Amino acid sequence: MAYLGKKKKAGEMLKSAEVIDKRAEGKKECEIQKECEGILNSLGIRFIHIPDIVYRMCSRFSKLKVWEKAEISKYLKGVPDLILFINDGRFICVELKRTSGTQQQGQKKFSRDVGENNYHIVRSRDGLVDVLRTYDIVI
Repeated sequence: MAYLGKKKKAGEMLKSAEVIDKRAEGKKECEIQKECEGILNSLGIRFIHIPDIVYRMCSRFSKLKVWEKAEISKYLKGVPDLILFINDGRFICVELKRTSGTQQQGQKKFSRDVGENNYHIVRSRDGLVDVLRTYDIVI
């Protein structure tokens, strides 16, 4: 997919997003995650991803004390699926959701804390491409 430098109007982006969501329907979040990570790796964009197993281990690991679990969860609550680091020092928070997925309260708070301009909900690989283009990253 080549980016020719033309920016879409808001209405066109909305229409294309609706089409994208229909194509992504039925995909699991982990499948969307793999596709997005593949794009980021191919572009050489550095990112952080905290695997779901870390969250599960923190909540279920019996040797951790209750206060330790609470402390860990306090810092991980609401952290987006991907945090991208752009070469000019900017960052982009990307929360991946299925077409029917909604944000949890911790995620909504995190998005307010980092600023709405740095936080994006992405429902497909094409949605990630659209976000990258808004930051003038050539695909």
